[in-house]
Amino acid sequence: MTHNEEEYLEFLNNLPSNFRVMPHALRVGLHEEYMQFDTSIAEHLEEIDELTAALYDVNSSIDLKKAIIIELAHAGEVAALQTLQAYTETAPEELQEWLQLATHECQMYLESDLLDENIVMISGGIGGEGHRMRYFVALIAQQTCSTSPDITNLVRAEFETIAQEK
Repeated sequence: MTHNEEEYLEFLNNLPSNFRVMPHALRVGLHEEYMQFDTSIAEHLEEIDELTAALYDVNSSIDLKKAIIIELAHAGEVAALQTLQAYTETAPEELQEWLQLATHECQMYLESDLLDENIVMISGGIGGEGHRMRYFVALIAQQTCSTSPDITNLVRAEFETIAQEK
């Protein structure tokens, strides 16, 4: 087993029992951008109603709106979650992924608080549901081979056997 495989197995073995898989596919790099975003431009807004008003203000910059979205996600309050969900309906396209991420983060904070235990959010490149992640697999043949229906059916059957739930 390689070093990377050992780290991966250790990571999987140390996952908390209560985790959620992000249901939506998000672009590569979004998490890093989201986590490192400077929210200091929204520091003057302290209450959820102030954050909400600034979020809906047409004069607010996209950067201010991103900061507000993060602040609402970290509030861990029902009113903040409702604001995020409602704003998703009218928000510009460039904020939709931020809102998806923030909404799930806010839900996670609320659940963690209500259940009095840590809940972890896991996100893969193409999303998932519950405790399951979606995967994309590409096969490249080592040599040119037939794409006859028999070969296609054989490959499909093999994958269905491998992918069956254990």
